[in-house]
Amino acid sequence: MLRIQPTADELPFLSTRQDTLADAGPVELWRLRDSLGSFGLSRVALTVELMMKLVMPFAFLILSLLALPFGWAFRPRATEGRTSGLAVLLVPLVPIVLSVLTLLYVYAHRVILGFVILAFGFTPALIVGAILQFLLLAAALVVLAGQSSA
Repeated sequence: MLRIQPTADELPFLSTRQDTLADAGPVELWRLRDSLGSFGLSRVALTVELMMKLVMPFAFLILSLLALPFGWAFRPRATEGRTSGLAVLLVPLVPIVLSVLTLLYVYAHRVILGFVILAFGFTPALIVGAILQFLLLAAALVVLAGQSSA
């Protein structure tokens, strides 16, 4: 009997679709990292995708914590009179601007972690990612704590 390469588990990740790596979970990416690299997929791309899968829950938490003081800063206050007409016209643009800033935030993580993976490897990238997430979480908590309730 001849063993056929790649296996049935590896075939979906070798397809020509662009989002095949995005569909995989971190455990699958870790397990298939070396074998898919031998079939021509970039090991760096697999490792960056694995790192992004590990970073995304923390990015969600940090962005959520930053959204709280942002919302509190722009809440309507009973002591103020009417809001300006310009503010009413610009309110629909806030979600668009915030979505672009969120995409830039995630892309900056991808660039930083991709550079560290290329320059130093997976383990230093894991350490840098953890330190970066810790610092950003601490900054988000400081901003949240500094928001005045008045």
